[in-house]
Amino acid sequence: MLNTAGPMKDFMKAVLSWAAGYYSERLSENVKQGLHRKKAQAALKGEEHVHGPRALAPAVVEEIRALQQDGLSVRKISAATGVPVGTVHKYLIKSLTVA
Repeated sequence: MLNTAGPMKDFMKAVLSWAAGYYSERLSENVKQGLHRKKAQAALKGEEHVHGPRALAPAVVEEIRALQQDGLSVRKISAATGVPVGTVHKYLIKSLTVA
C-alpha cells in the first residue's frame, strides 16, 4: 500500500500532475504530427486535405434517390452505387426530411 500521508501526499500529487501533463503534451504532439503527415500526403497527390467525413457528389445523391424511386432496397442501392449502406440510408433520410 502506498503511504500518502504528510509530505508524501504533496510529492505524490506533484508527480502525478507532472505525469498527466507529460502524457497530454505527447498526445498533442502525436496528433499534430499525424495531421501534418496527412496534409503532406494530400499535397503530394495534388489534393486538399479535408478533415472529417466528405459529402457525396450531387450526381451520386441523385442516383441514390432515383434508384429508391425505382423501388430498390437500401442494400441493392448500396451495391449498385458502391456507397456504404449507412451512407445510403443517411442520404435517403435527408431527402425525406427535406421534402
